[in-house]
Amino acid sequence: MFNTLLKFLDYSSKSFLETIKRFPLVSFSAYLLTLILIIFMSIGHGNIEDYANYNIANKIAFTLTLAIPFLLAIRLISPNKILLLLGLSLLTLYYFTLPPTLESNSQLYEQKHIIFILSSILFIIPAPFLFRSVKNENFWEWTKQLIFNIFWTLLFGTIIYLGLLGVIFAFEKLFDIVFPHNLKAQIALLVYLLFSVNYFLSQIPKYPLLLQAKPYSKIETILSKYILTPLMLIYFAILFSYTFKIILLNQFPNGTMSWLVLVFSALAIITFLFWTGIWTDKNSHYKKWIWIAILLQTFVLATSLYMRINQYGFTENRYYIMLMGIWLFGISLYFLLKKTHDYKWIFISLSLLSLMTQVEPFSAKSISKTSQEKQLKTLLITDNNLSETSDINLRYKISNTIEYLYAKHSIDSLMPIIPDIVENYKHQSNNKEDCSVTAIHYFPKYATKELGFTFIDKWQWKAKINSNKEDNIPIYIHSQTRNSSQDIINIDGYTWLINFEFYNDSTSKSYCPPENINAKDNIIPFTVSTKSDTISIKRNSQILASITIKKFMDKVKQTWLTKYKNDEHQVLNPYSDVILTEKELTYLYENHQVKVKILFQTIAFSPEKKLDDYRGRILINIK
Repeated sequence: MFNTLLKFLDYSSKSFLETIKRFPLVSFSAYLLTLILIIFMSIGHGNIEDYANYNIANKIAFTLTLAIPFLLAIRLISPNKILLLLGLSLLTLYYFTLPPTLESNSQLYEQKHIIFILSSILFIIPAPFLFRSVKNENFWEWTKQLIFNIFWTLLFGTIIYLGLLGVIFAFEKLFDIVFPHNLKAQIALLVYLLFSVNYFLSQIPKYPLLLQAKPYSKIETILSKYILTPLMLIYFAILFSYTFKIILLNQFPNGTMSWLVLVFSALAIITFLFWTGIWTDKNSHYKKWIWIAILLQTFVLATSLYMRINQYGFTENRYYIMLMGIWLFGISLYFLLKKTHDYKWIFISLSLLSLMTQVEPFSAKSISKTSQEKQLKTLLITDNNLSETSDINLRYKISNTIEYLYAKHSIDSLMPIIPDIVENYKHQSNNKEDCSVTAIHYFPKYATKELGFTFIDKWQWKAKINSNKEDNIPIYIHSQTRNSSQDIINIDGYTWLINFEFYNDSTSKSYCPPENINAKDNIIPFTVSTKSDTISIKRNSQILASITIKKFMDKVKQTWLTKYKNDEHQVLNPYSDVILTEKELTYLYENHQVKVKILFQTIAFSPEKKLDDYRGRILINIK
């Protein structure tokens, strides 16, 4: 037994050293990233931004998350030192393009960063064969091994993590040992980042070019024939039935169709690849039928997308879908027309396409911004006297476009279109003297009011054009104190008062200095970040509380249903505001760092009874 353990440790240490020797930069990146993140967690309750070089370390950690897949792809292309030096130079350049403080531009850089990571991961697959010719069967053997290695790595990591959690639980319950509250998160980093990355690297075949196709195992055959293939056929039947319905009834496809086509196409390509090891002369003709099915669906995708773009212009999502449609059309033709097609071009083309979406002037951000600005200018000249009597569809499109530009591209993107409104709004914001939630409006609602009508969101628009359907209505809930600018708030046991608001799936942040702070110390120590299901309280970048409000909102909704419905279908006064008591709209929360009292003043649910927006005040006390 002891000898067996020694042999296992000896083998493991040799494998670990060989992995580090083969992928030194990738392994070091995983180690350094783990170290930085654990240090950040260990700082604990202190103000993390007060520590020297925090922003530098944060940017390094951000870059390292890209370095792991990017350097792996570089190393698999060639061990040439000049190529590795080029890769390090590109990562260094990327580091210096990041802003001094990532938190101030997090949404923009996170989206771009994720696409860079996905592009690098896609490039890992064809990397060893980039400048070399290889049979599709051998290429697929390499790809298949990578896929199953990822699966086994995650499975082993999860087993180890759960086992360690069980050890911690046992010590806590049996020996009354209290571990640091962030220990579980630190263990997760060690397991899923440090261990998993190195384990995955150790399982990468040393000589990809020498890999030979192997007969499928029973599991691989079942996955290909009896799981992937039936799923693909089900999607095939649904989509082509819907396509037939469109042709028969002379209707246009809806927006959901675009996503279903992408899902079907992805599933069809995966199925095609997994059948590589079991194609025979009898079934090989089905290869073309898979690509023909994908090609035909690209026309349905194009029609659906054209209708949306023609009505509402480009958004980032529509731009991504359009490029995916073009890619599917091109790759389908490639596999249909070229007899000696090469699997690697699936991954190379998709990786390069994803990179293109972030390169100016073809980036999704630039294309969508230009399109929406043009859209808004056209909408505003459609009716020079906008009012509550203007066409409901026009008012909704204007509201929607202003909100999109504001949420995705900041208020400055609207300056060239409605400069007076933007200037007036900024003037009010800069001269706000108190913390009243009525002192300043959410900009899209402020802008439409200045234009002459009340802001209309998607759910209000749907409700009004389907007003004959009693169930299809939004819910607007207000506190009894919503109209009082002088309402008295009980602040016993709390130190800070902050305003917060959330609108239509956009994240907003509100700040409020306490009244007893002197002008020279006028530092706002807290930020309240709002999402559809969470309210987070931060002190600079340190999260003090992440409060899940879903159950509370469900309770509020149920209160409304109980008070204002006769039965499941008949709604009383559907378009009038609903008044609930302050107690019914108050949520209490407490953890080891803070005590919180949330006073909701307005809550709105969509006609589908999903949370649409809310706002109010929050009282905080630090322990």
